[in-house]
Amino acid sequence: MRWLNRTTWITIAKVGLVFVLVYVLYRQLWGGAHWETFLGFWTKERWQENRFYLILAFLLMPVNWSLETAKWWVLLRPIYPSPYRKAFIAVLNGISLSLFTPHRIGEYGGRILNYPAVAHAKVIMASLVANFGQLLCLITVGFIGIICWGRSFFQTFGIVYDVGLYLGGPILVLLWWGFFSIRRILPWIQGVPWPTWLRWLPKTLEHAEQFNKTLLVQSAAMAAIRFLTYSIQFVCLLVFFGLDIPWHILLNGVFVIYLLQSGLPLPPALGLLTRGELGVLIWQNYELNPLAILAASIALFIINLAIPALLGLMVIVKTNVTKSLQYEERAD
Repeated sequence: MRWLNRTTWITIAKVGLVFVLVYVLYRQLWGGAHWETFLGFWTKERWQENRFYLILAFLLMPVNWSLETAKWWVLLRPIYPSPYRKAFIAVLNGISLSLFTPHRIGEYGGRILNYPAVAHAKVIMASLVANFGQLLCLITVGFIGIICWGRSFFQTFGIVYDVGLYLGGPILVLLWWGFFSIRRILPWIQGVPWPTWLRWLPKTLEHAEQFNKTLLVQSAAMAAIRFLTYSIQFVCLLVFFGLDIPWHILLNGVFVIYLLQSGLPLPPALGLLTRGELGVLIWQNYELNPLAILAASIALFIINLAIPALLGLMVIVKTNVTKSLQYEERAD
């Protein structure tokens, strides 16, 4: 049937994406007792007393995603010049597609929608390196957070704590060396006999040869600032919902939560309960309502993911996906 052409299929895919994303948001926010828990902590008194913290969390949302854009845009520019505004829109697209995929794999597919086919490998390469730098920042700060927490908190896991403490430092140094020495590592990676389905990888990695140390330092610095930004957002929301714990204890606990969550293969939309349970474990020595942590996690999900995802969805619906997916230009 002629009406089932490429444009029609892409339109169907867009409609399906809208329904899937709305369903994911509905299940996450209105499914079970999540929404009731969230509304239960939303009182007039709390708004009057702590509204500064909620407003600050909202104001930091564009800062968070601007830094996310900048950390990979600085790596993308030397291999495929692109306006910052276009890169920011691509990030919003990525948020929409990553919301229901494990380890945010859909982020890469969302970002390439705004670029021609000739740039797809370069966009993915810049994103991979930038995200690796972000992960290293998270692990490093989280590792420091665990050290600050002390062995007394992890006495149940004494051996695990000792092994992690003595091995974690050297491993982190090695990983950071690999991040800043990507040019030295490339020849070794490209010399590996990759299986057929990964033959595209060495060619894609060639673009990383243009990532000098200055660019990598800039990207890592923005990744570190971004990590601090969304950590402060979480702390602000925890204070807003009534956790009466010193700021430095809250921030250190948030660092540990993010570190522990980084090893869980869950999509962002399924991580709220896990984050709440980790919060209860970490701050168990303080008087707190576990539901307050869940309420703060839901609020952070709405601010940092749900709202940007809806904005990104609006962009995807208007994007000429056919033009992006057509390989009209030859790859470099």
